[in-house]
Amino acid sequence: MYRYAMGKISENLKHKSAYISAHQISNKEIFAYYEKTMNSICREEGVSPITPTTVDEEGDTMLFHMMRDGITTLLPLMVQMGYDPLHRNLRHESLLHVICEHCLLNDKPLSEVFEIIDVITAHVGWNDEDSRGRTPLFNVVQMYERWKNMASMYEARNFAVDTAALIEKAISQGANIHHRDHNGNTFVSKATSEFLAPFLS
Repeated sequence: MYRYAMGKISENLKHKSAYISAHQISNKEIFAYYEKTMNSICREEGVSPITPTTVDEEGDTMLFHMMRDGITTLLPLMVQMGYDPLHRNLRHESLLHVICEHCLLNDKPLSEVFEIIDVITAHVGWNDEDSRGRTPLFNVVQMYERWKNMASMYEARNFAVDTAALIEKAISQGANIHHRDHNGNTFVSKATSEFLAPFLS
């Protein structure tokens, strides 16, 4: 039940986030809008109001849903509201795992993606492992392999170039490219894309 409610709240905030970014809206006003939206949707779905410690069926907090939907500008405010940036879901994924799986899918300029990664890496690291022993770098490549054939995405941005830039940023911030998951794979072991070849060496 909470997963569906959180998804609806996040979708609502996503539609509003562009307006929030374009106008000088105080944190107090944003918080009031969030609470109003959250309370309304929770009543509709028959669940208790969501708190910073509420998790859905997969162990995700509201903050995880928002990062997944690209509502990254609200991260500092959500942390101020008590949402734990160190939280791990049931797959033991960190916020950085979540961001790396979705950050290039939300039409944000690469500079904005890097800004939010800088904020998140103040709390969690590139070498943190999920329950399968995978670091956030695995999620970067997984995202690319899953979405690389979407024509509309190629029209919007050079996905391969942005993905390579994201990997290079991770490496510059200390990501271990030789790390192996519980099955012995590195982050590029199962990659099929030619642009990843330089990282194999």
